[in-house]
Amino acid sequence: VEAQPTSFRQPAKHFGAAPAPMVMPNAPNEWSPVTLPSYVIRPPDVLLIELLPQFSKDENLKLKANNIGLLNQPIYGQHLVRPDGTVELGVYGPVIVAGKTLQQAREEIAKVIHSRLDPKKTMVEDVVNNLKVDVLTYNSSVYYVITDGAGRGQQVYRFPVTGHETVLDAISNINGLPVDSSPRRIWVARKNAGQPGPECVLPVDWKAISELGASNTNWQLMPGDRVF
Repeated sequence: VEAQPTSFRQPAKHFGAAPAPMVMPNAPNEWSPVTLPSYVIRPPDVLLIELLPQFSKDENLKLKANNIGLLNQPIYGQHLVRPDGTVELGVYGPVIVAGKTLQQAREEIAKVIHSRLDPKKTMVEDVVNNLKVDVLTYNSSVYYVITDGAGRGQQVYRFPVTGHETVLDAISNINGLPVDSSPRRIWVARKNAGQPGPECVLPVDWKAISELGASNTNWQLMPGDRVF
C-alpha cells in the first residue's frame, strides 16, 4: 500500500483536546478496502513448516511415498521466529527468515535442507515443491486500541492485523466503548514511517458507523495504526 498523504493537526485549545484533522484523501475504509502487500516475516511470528513426502506410482500403479528430507529429521509443526530472525530446523540448522516474504522464506529453507541431502538423489526443486511454509500466528503485524479513562489513565490493547480489520472490528475486540469514553472523540493515528512532519490522523464518526451504517470513516486498519 502506497504511503497516504498526511493530514494536519490543528493546535488544541487545551491539553487533551481532540485533534481537528483534515480527512486523508483516498484512505481505505470498509467500503473501499485495499489488499495489503505480501506479508513480511518478523520476530516473533510463528510459522507452520512441513516437509511433505513425494508421491509416485510403482510398477503396479499404486501410490508410493518417498521421503524428501533426512529420515531422522522430519519437519512439521510450529516454528517460532526467534529474536535473531531465524527458525531452528533441527539437524538442518537455523535459517534466517526475518525480512522475507513467505515465498522467499520457502526458497531459503529449501536451500538449507538441500545442503544436507545427497545432491545426486534430490534436487532443490524437489525440496521446494514439497515444502509448505505458512504463517500460523501473525505476532509482528499489529494495531493498537488506546482508551482514555477520563483522567484515570489509559489502557492499551494490541491486536494482529490479518488484512481487513476496520475501526468497528477494533472497538468490538474490546467489547465496545468504555462507559467513560467519548464517542465524539475517536480517531485513527497512522504512523508516518519516521519521516519528519505531522502525523496522519483519521477522524471517526462513531454514531454514523455504529447507528447509521455509514462506512466512510470506518477506516481499514494498517499495521502500526493507533485507534484512540
